[in-house]
Amino acid sequence: MSKITDKTGISVSADVVLKGTLGKRGNYCNLGAYHYILDVQEVVSVDNIKPGD
Repeated sequence: MSKITDKTGISVSADVVLKGTLGKRGNYCNLGAYHYILDVQEVVSVDNIKPGD
């Protein structure tokens, strides 16, 4: 389950399946908070969309 914000600014939760390539271990994003980066090539499916917080 992932929390996302749609193009209207409404927060929702959804089950998202992606196809992509996981990058090498490193320090990415804000202050190196993430050890991996995902290069997404395809959104396979989005299901179980529910209103968020």
